[in-house]
Amino acid sequence: MDLLQKKRDEIRHLKKVQLAMTTEDQQILSNLDKVVEQLQDADQEQVLNSVRTIRKLLSSDGDEIPIQHVINSGAVEKLIILIYFDEYPRIQLESIWGVLQPMLHLLRSPDISVREQVVFALGNIANIEYIQVELISSGFEEMILPIICSNNLSIKMRENLCWLLSNLLQKADLKQKTIEESTRFLSQQLRNASEKENNEQLISDILWGLYFIAEKYNFNHLILQYGILMIVIRYMRHHNLRLIIPALRIVGELASGSELDTQSVVNAGALDALNILLQKTKLVILKESCWVLSNIAAGTSSQVDALLQSGCIQRILALLHSSQVDCFNLNKQENSHPVTLPQITLNSDLLQVKIIQQQQQQKEQINKDENDSEDDENSSNQNSDEYMDAKSQKKNLNWQFDAIFTISNISHSSLSQAAQLGSWGTMQILAKFLDSKHTNFLRATLEAIINILGSGRTFAVGKTNNQYSQPFHIESQNLQLGTSNQSSSSDFNPFPQIQQQNKQFNINSNVDVNSETNGDFMSDFEEQFAEHDGVEKLEQLLSHKNKDVRLLAQQILDKFYPQQELEENTETV
Repeated sequence: MDLLQKKRDEIRHLKKVQLAMTTEDQQILSNLDKVVEQLQDADQEQVLNSVRTIRKLLSSDGDEIPIQHVINSGAVEKLIILIYFDEYPRIQLESIWGVLQPMLHLLRSPDISVREQVVFALGNIANIEYIQVELISSGFEEMILPIICSNNLSIKMRENLCWLLSNLLQKADLKQKTIEESTRFLSQQLRNASEKENNEQLISDILWGLYFIAEKYNFNHLILQYGILMIVIRYMRHHNLRLIIPALRIVGELASGSELDTQSVVNAGALDALNILLQKTKLVILKESCWVLSNIAAGTSSQVDALLQSGCIQRILALLHSSQVDCFNLNKQENSHPVTLPQITLNSDLLQVKIIQQQQQQKEQINKDENDSEDDENSSNQNSDEYMDAKSQKKNLNWQFDAIFTISNISHSSLSQAAQLGSWGTMQILAKFLDSKHTNFLRATLEAIINILGSGRTFAVGKTNNQYSQPFHIESQNLQLGTSNQSSSSDFNPFPQIQQQNKQFNINSNVDVNSETNGDFMSDFEEQFAEHDGVEKLEQLLSHKNKDVRLLAQQILDKFYPQQELEENTETV
């Protein structure tokens, strides 16, 4: 009986709206079925005219707007399909009005199932930039906030909201109140989902939403305030790439924040998780992990100490040692942001065709934009492609760049920490990577070389019967530094048993790194670098096209190899 009464009330309302409409709008309404049918016409102009007719109906100056009439006609589903036709931009733009106005109207529906479907449908298109602009200008934030803040949401509504926010937060310029409530909501949903762990799709949406909050809006303090960091780090250890990547991104953004943010990351156990991830074979995980480590390496001295003692740096050195210069083997489809492709559940073969076409176009665009080698790692998670957005890739060239940048950051922290790197055979690796063709890569490598060679001079890492009288400790830690005198790649061991080394650093405070009179002194680091053709490569870089690279190469030669340069000049004369 209630349903029958509800239907009667709806009919009365529709008649009331129709009577309040202008004569012109009433005429359009009488032909609405035909107009909707023409939305699938083969003639582009006919489709455009039909879309404009519907838009005109929805932007009427009359007392009543026939939104429910348009919804009942089935026009909304067809207009959603038209939004994805990139080859017809005029139709796309006109279709926005026909989609958004009915959806926003239904967002106020008293029927919970209707609101659930609207939130899901909006999530499917919320990552489209021009739709975001229309949503915000239409007062969408004021409509969605009461739903986000509600404590009585169904499971389906919570899941749909997470999906909506994961798309909306990626690009939209939202108000601070919306961001704050979204952070609170997503944090609570992450706690709930992590207790069950039976919905990886939901957890993925939540993690990506939180990442965009940290990356775009820099609301790190809220993420930390809600106490979810350890949960996020737990997903860094997950088996599913869908969860590992956004979790890594969140931790990386936090690590790039303030000193307190970085310390929170270290305290929560991120380094242990990263040490495990560096043993993975997927190159996208390697790249993201190195990016996180480079941010931690730019932290305080105590944070760098924790990084050096975590085992992560030794693993990075081993990976760099075994890889070819500028041979990244990184599949760019695995290397970017998520959720650009729609998940519309309309019964339309045409829409599915458009989605497949967009997927293919994204892959082609990735290959076009990037000149790096293709990834021969065909075992990559096939589901990850639809979660990666080529438009928002990080600008770093490759995982090797992030790894070298990590080494460079550590070498800037303190001389003792730079010496620790040198003791692990790092100069051999840096000499190798002077063959890189990438300018940014070379700059980071050259800066690391300067710092590590300088630390070798300061601590006088020389050879005195292979015994040193005074051990050197890192920043008040009880970890002795071992040296590495390997002269060939076959002898290289990136995982030395530091406590069992016979060699230890002998501090020589009389050595001035910048003194021009020290040309006759060569530390083990300088010898190792020279033995692996480092000096010859520096001389080649003196003619590099980039001024910074030329200056850095000249600086190293002047400070650490002036005698050799003098001898070569004498031979030339």
